[in-house]
Amino acid sequence: MKNIMIFGIGGIGGYLGAMIGSRLPEASLTFIARGKHLEAIKEKGLRFVREGEEDRVIRPALAAVSAAAAGVQDLVFICVKSYDLAAACREIAPCVGPDTIVVPVLNGMDIHGRIREHLSEGVLLSGATYVSAYISGPGVVRFQTGREVFVLGKSPDCPDFDPSGFLSFMEEAGVNCSWFDDPRPAIWRKYLFISPYSMVGAWSGKTMGALLEDPELKDTVDSIQREVYAVGLASGVDLEESDVKDAENFAAGLDYSTTTSFQRDYADPVRKNELDLYGGAVVRLGESLGVETPVAGRIYGELKNR
Repeated sequence: MKNIMIFGIGGIGGYLGAMIGSRLPEASLTFIARGKHLEAIKEKGLRFVREGEEDRVIRPALAAVSAAAAGVQDLVFICVKSYDLAAACREIAPCVGPDTIVVPVLNGMDIHGRIREHLSEGVLLSGATYVSAYISGPGVVRFQTGREVFVLGKSPDCPDFDPSGFLSFMEEAGVNCSWFDDPRPAIWRKYLFISPYSMVGAWSGKTMGALLEDPELKDTVDSIQREVYAVGLASGVDLEESDVKDAENFAAGLDYSTTTSFQRDYADPVRKNELDLYGGAVVRLGESLGVETPVAGRIYGELKNR
């Protein structure tokens, strides 16, 4: 794989760009970014910062605000928020051929369907990420925390895809991937964490540690987790009781001051946010399956109406 596009050089896109760019210099990288962040990357390269390590500076073959000039790619990472997903898919469509591998890096349980509404070509993978990083300044991405693993698998419309070449590429880049022929349980396991903690974190304004030590807030998180779990089971996803506990343990292992990206976006009235992905999607799916989601519905409604 030579021609690699990362559409969206935010935290996760910057992480991937730094890993691939520093380990595989033969890769021809295209970074799609915008504003002062893009200008800084053009001028000085992308600087990736991780505590205890020397900074990595990556200079892509092309850094642009649009994918129009990039041409057909071998591999495309979609690293945007869900509210920009439809526009991103339409923009990258000319860069995606029948053999292009498309990897969406969004933590939602309905991402495959959202993408296929706008992007018919390409080998579309499904998955989730356990990496936390953020833009700390123009041209600078800082690693924060996480298990540092991407869980990926086949989408239902690409059942014959052989992932060996892609996984070898990711291994050479130093990106840890766990592969599942059926990625749905892994995607829902992440959703069991990200949906409740994102919504209650934004609703309360509390950090991860503060949520866990407040009995009332923790009970609200637990209730939403149980509702998400019930919706997943009703969807035919092979989840187990231990998956709920694993989501709790993951949250407990994070730094006290950790906040989710949705929570940070929601706190800024100027920014768009992913409330529909983490709240609306599970409420709508529950309604369609006859599964009640009273606590998720209440928190979602209050966040939406603020």
